[in-house]
Amino acid sequence: MKASHAVAGLWLFSILFVTACGDSDLCPDDPAKTQAGACGCGVSDADANGNGVPDCFDSAIDLCPADAAKTTPGTCGCGVSDADANSNGVPDCRDGAIDFCPADAAKTTPGTCGCGVSDADANGNGVPDCLDAAIDFCPADAAKTTPGTCGCGVSDADANGNGVPDCLDASIDLCPNDPAKTQAGACGCGVSDADANGNGTPDCFDPIKAWHWVYSGGQSALYAFDGTSWALSSIAMPAGTNLSANTLIGVIGRKAYHAYQSTTWQFDGVRWTAVPGTTPSGNLGAMSYVGVIHGKAYHWIYNGGSSSMYAFDGTTWTPVTTTTPAGNLGGGASYLGVINDVAYHAIYSGQTAVFAFDGTTWTPVAGTRPAGNLGGEQSYLGVINGKAYHYVYSGQSQLWSFDGTAWVSVAGTPPAGNLNAGSYIGTLGNKLFHWIYSGQSVLSSFNGQAWTTVPTATTPAGNLGGIFPAMGAGSFLGEL
Repeated sequence: MKASHAVAGLWLFSILFVTACGDSDLCPDDPAKTQAGACGCGVSDADANGNGVPDCFDSAIDLCPADAAKTTPGTCGCGVSDADANSNGVPDCRDGAIDFCPADAAKTTPGTCGCGVSDADANGNGVPDCLDAAIDFCPADAAKTTPGTCGCGVSDADANGNGVPDCLDASIDLCPNDPAKTQAGACGCGVSDADANGNGTPDCFDPIKAWHWVYSGGQSALYAFDGTSWALSSIAMPAGTNLSANTLIGVIGRKAYHAYQSTTWQFDGVRWTAVPGTTPSGNLGAMSYVGVIHGKAYHWIYNGGSSSMYAFDGTTWTPVTTTTPAGNLGGGASYLGVINDVAYHAIYSGQTAVFAFDGTTWTPVAGTRPAGNLGGEQSYLGVINGKAYHYVYSGQSQLWSFDGTAWVSVAGTPPAGNLNAGSYIGTLGNKLFHWIYSGQSVLSSFNGQAWTTVPTATTPAGNLGGIFPAMGAGSFLGEL
């Protein structure tokens, strides 16, 4: 006979015995009972779990005969453990029904990382991300504990500051507008890192020189000026050309470009090279010059009764659609200078007004300009330190500076003589250099405050000077 049958019999006997004995208080010390009942005095006969047996007998009865680990259903029922393995104070069987992280919408239990922190393994290293900082996944790499972007043993540093770890630079085109480079390199995008002259330094770091094609005694020669001395160059000029300041397109990325007849020529200080493609027809050159803006040379080219705007990026000429101010627009007539990638022109059309061009739009510039022969060949001296300088004649000549907003009279007395765009030698080291004739010619420099005579015994004889040819010899070829 099973123990459960014996217990049931004892319980039934107890009930019959109590009934037979009447209503006397047989449990005087138990305020809740007057009869011993099934469980005896001092122990409740209640069946709180509703299993059909007073609770006092539950421990002696196997209510889960198919569950070797339990004799009573407990909280979780037969066949399911009541254990609290995660020690959260609730049997594990109830964890799914209870939100232990009420302030964390993504979790109902703390999990490995705790409420409010994801247990995700986003980097797929087999460990929740919250534990990564405490685990050294790169034991052989003293500088890293996690692989990061580049992997163990390789730094994630961005030493060149391009926003990408250096380990990825080789696979990313960081110079999308420079077909010759995918990395900025030593000289930056748009500028070659080549050492064409073989001096062991990229040409972009070589001192800038002003180049001039000087005619004297029936022949011309190429000279370079570095701010101190002149050097005769043996570089051959393109055959069949007559290059001068009149043919200058502009200097882009330390390369000078010139247009002669139907060909665009490039000069890098080492050799002249013809640029493939179609060169616009018309009066292309210094007289059509608008300015170099954002790495493109802009020209207002007259051809066949009308003028059109073009941009040249060193490779291709492209028409530019823009509403151009009416009047005498062009380098020799109106050019004031390029300041912070904006070209300024003093355009005459009934009266003279100053306009700014940013490569897209022309905008009138408010304010009072100097009276007199302002602009281009007549007054332009050059741009240094963010200011354009002009020597303006109106009864007498006065030196002015322009910063893109206001004109300021510059104190001091410039050298006497033919000081204008025709005397221009170059802009080198934040100084303007001019070859000024007054009885004899003198090379002078200007730093924005004072003029200084530059002693040199090597100045070439001949038609030296001039960025706009109408007012000078026009020997200037570019600064590079």
